[in-house]
Amino acid sequence: YSKTLSFLRVSKARLVRLTARGIGLARRCHWLVMESEWDRMRRLHEMGKSGEDGHTLATLAFTFQARLRGFSAGVMPQGNFVQHFAPDAIVVDEDGSLAYVEVETDTDKDYGKGSKWQNMVKQQRFAAFCAPNLIRRKEMISECYNAHLHGRATDLETLIKAWRAGDPGPLWREEW
Repeated sequence: YSKTLSFLRVSKARLVRLTARGIGLARRCHWLVMESEWDRMRRLHEMGKSGEDGHTLATLAFTFQARLRGFSAGVMPQGNFVQHFAPDAIVVDEDGSLAYVEVETDTDKDYGKGSKWQNMVKQQRFAAFCAPNLIRRKEMISECYNAHLHGRATDLETLIKAWRAGDPGPLWREEW
């Protein structure tokens, strides 16, 4: 099964996953069948909700961009998280330092003086997020800064433009 999704008004991606018939065939061939990241996002984040395709694609695009820059990355990490904190992704750098990451697609959401980020800081001592674009990244950093929270941030638009230009640069575009 495949589906083409759009995000950031300028990017498209085709996601592919096995159908039930494909899974059956693979198992009859004694091939290892593993859950795709798209399936994992559908199972653990979307949970049947409509309108989540954009967020799912943004999360998959973020982990792809992280891997291009030498990070190990995954979606919907498991763990014992503080209340009201369920990260979209995890990235681990070459030194083994990890960051749980929120991938945001809303361009105008206010999290109430950093309350979402405060939960993240309780978990890992810093906020880490990927915004849809530079403008929203700056707004989200401001929310954290005003709440006196440390963190790191990036945005998909900047990451994708840099990658397409042939010079991917760092994953985290700002740290404070």
